[in-house]
Parts: sequence; C-alpha cells; structure tokens
Amino acid sequence: MFYLPQQREVVDSNGSTVLDADGNPKVTSYAVVREFRLFNIQHCEGLPEAFSQPVVMVDDPIAAAEQVAQQSAVVITHRRQNRAYYSPGRDCIIMPHPEQFTSREDYYGTLLHELTHATGHASRLNRDGITAGKHTFGDPTYSFEELVAEMGAAFLCAHVGIQSKLQHDSYIASWLKVLQQDKKAIFHASGLARNACEYLLERAQQPLALSA
Repeated sequence: MFYLPQQREVVDSNGSTVLDADGNPKVTSYAVVREFRLFNIQHCEGLPEAFSQPVVMVDDPIAAAEQVAQQSAVVITHRRQNRAYYSPGRDCIIMPHPEQFTSREDYYGTLLHELTHATGHASRLNRDGITAGKHTFGDPTYSFEELVAEMGAAFLCAHVGIQSKLQHDSYIASWLKVLQQDKKAIFHASGLARNACEYLLERAQQPLALSA
C-alpha cells in the first residue's frame, strides 16, 4: 500500500484561490492512496539479469565511497579551506583536506554531494542546474540543484553504507520555497538524483550492495 499525504490550495467556483483572514491561501489536506501487488522475485521469470545477482554486503564503506570517487573520472583537488564545491566551468571538485572534517564519513558524504553535482555536466547527464549558466544562492534553479545533490548524496551514502551528516541546514528555507511552488518538485528531484546515483555506480562497477 502506497500512502502519501498532500495539500492543495482551496479555489472557488471561478478557479480563484480562496484566502484566509490573514490573506494567505487556504489549503486542504488529502492523501494519495494506491494498492500494489508484490511478488517474490524467486517466483518471477524473464527478469533482467541484474535482478538475479546476489546481494553483496559492503565490508568497507569508506573504500566503497573512494571507489565511486576514483571511477567517476572527475578531477578532485584538495585545498586548505572550509568550503567544498563543484566548478562547472573547470569541471572539477574542490575539497578541504580529509583531516579538516570531523570524520571520514563526513568527508565522503560531502564528496558524494559534490560528485552528484558533477554528474550534471554537459558531458554527462546535462542537468539544467549545472549547464544553464551561473545561479545565485537561494534562486529556484540553484535551490533545486542543491536538493538533487543532497538526495543523490543520501542515495549514495545508503548504498555504500556511510552514515554522514548531510549538509542541508543552510538550504532548508530555499528548498521549502521550491517545494511550495511546485508540488511535484520532490519527485522530479528524486528522479534526477537517482539518475546521478546510477551514473556514478555504473562507473564504479560495484554490484548492488546493502550495508551490514
């Protein structure tokens, strides 16, 4: 059973938004409920070969994350600074040195975030948030790309088995604005993040894995 709570603005018979006493749009709550039939994979035939591969446990999450980084072919440069970022123009990632982070997990969590950005380069997945020119902090395109990168990092961390403090604190307000303006933005961002994750993992040549 799939259950997803949702909200939408109340409109009148003319299609105009109904406002409350404070002048804010009134909203009503509802839920999307769908039923799905599930089957044991052992009872299925004709599935792609990938589905028949055994699940492999990750023994060394740090080594697995390093493999993703090395096989990405993205240039990674380290500097004695406090900021990590991806430069689309130079197509490279600038990272603080590993010892500047509180843990190796936080270092790789940040690196996987920046690697997700790098997948948006025109030579890779050609994502608007990277290829559509320079954007400033807080604008919709910038905020949406940061949401994609953070979700991509979360997917990758879960895949390799790293527990990292993801870097969302400074972006929450801008993310909320994006999500309020477009109710489907979270699904779009999730799809793009999934594409980025698959792109990096295919190049890392890792079997699908679960952390112990």
